[in-house]
Amino acid sequence: MKAIYMKKKGHMELADRPVPDFVPDRAIIKMDMCGICGTDVSGYIGIAENYVCPVIIGHEAVGRIHRIDEDNPCGLKVGDRVTCEPYTNCGKCYPCTQGQSGACDYLSNTGIHQNGMLAEYHNHPLKLIHKIPDYMTDEQACMVEPFAIGVYATRRLNVHPGDYCLITGGGAIGLICAMVCKTKGGVPIIADILQSRLETAKVMGLEYVCNNGKEDLAAYIKKITGGSLVRRLYECSGATPVLQNMFDYIESAGRIVLVGWPHGEINMDMAKILRKSLTIVGSRNACDSFPEAIRMVADKVVNADIFVTSVVPIEKTLETLRDMAENPADHLKTLIKISN
Repeated sequence: MKAIYMKKKGHMELADRPVPDFVPDRAIIKMDMCGICGTDVSGYIGIAENYVCPVIIGHEAVGRIHRIDEDNPCGLKVGDRVTCEPYTNCGKCYPCTQGQSGACDYLSNTGIHQNGMLAEYHNHPLKLIHKIPDYMTDEQACMVEPFAIGVYATRRLNVHPGDYCLITGGGAIGLICAMVCKTKGGVPIIADILQSRLETAKVMGLEYVCNNGKEDLAAYIKKITGGSLVRRLYECSGATPVLQNMFDYIESAGRIVLVGWPHGEINMDMAKILRKSLTIVGSRNACDSFPEAIRMVADKVVNADIFVTSVVPIEKTLETLRDMAENPADHLKTLIKISN
């Protein structure tokens, strides 16, 4: 079968790989389409440290069940259109028992630690497979996993109606967090140093945007709120300057969720955390968020279609990854068509 295969970090190829073996507690899925995310691009250029190679990449996908044990407890059958949670957890360690399966001590992420979905066939644990509505398009289905990230981050942030919420980083995940924030009654403010991302945010109906490379972000926030800072902050950039200054944008007793992976070592002013009595939480992966994300996308509570920049055949995956690395502003969400 065709697959995007990474032999070692920074060395990907379109390869002929064996079709995965059938295992009773898993289903073999014939994959139709798969999204590419920033982690895949990092793997392509060789800077991602978390890949376990060799591995087939891909974790934002849709397909149809090709083979399954008919007597399965999930009610799934051959031909069902499905999307898959890519995070395999043990269910027994302390994080799992606390509802934090995304931080499982034995976490294995599909497409990173184990073979992924950017292939003609993929086998996946039954408990992590979700049937999707017939009216959901393949493109929308590939956006479920990114939206699940936003759903979980918003749950961790505990957004209330009327909360002004700053989103630092206007890439795909930041914009998704802003959309999910709005569904909870929050008022999102997007900050990014790339003006093109801010223009995209406006097209998406996100009213408040600030180029924090050119403007005083704290002053911009106060102009919107009538003199206050934000109560909630999604950190989606991972950028060192933002992480070092984010306490200047949030009210005392506010809450921060860390979503973006940090780009390097960060020196934080711990005294500001104490003085402001801030709550800071991490948000890794998307625990128990797929059903809500599927409903949001399928019922168009959020506009997933607007994120799709292009759809290209699997044969053009490598040149697409190269272009994404060289011209990131040109790509919001690129999808790979696997099956004809």
